[in-house]
Amino acid sequence: MTLIELLSSYEYKKALFYTNFGVPFNIIDFDDKKMIDDALNLIDNHNIYYYDIFAIPDLHYEKYSLLFDNELKWKSHESFL
Repeated sequence: MTLIELLSSYEYKKALFYTNFGVPFNIIDFDDKKMIDDALNLIDNHNIYYYDIFAIPDLHYEKYSLLFDNELKWKSHESFL
């Protein structure tokens, strides 16, 4: 069983992935296998070595979704610095 399958079995449906450098990458929907595969295919041991995953149970997602959105906004602003 993969980590994503394990999280899904405990009602985690989405997670914010961070690159190994701590940069927010994207909100990944665990039901979207293509999105997961696309993210994993970017691991190249040069630019991305692994992801850190910040997962929130689906029951609490609405409460914390602003945190996810703000992290991604920070990422988009950082690229302009």
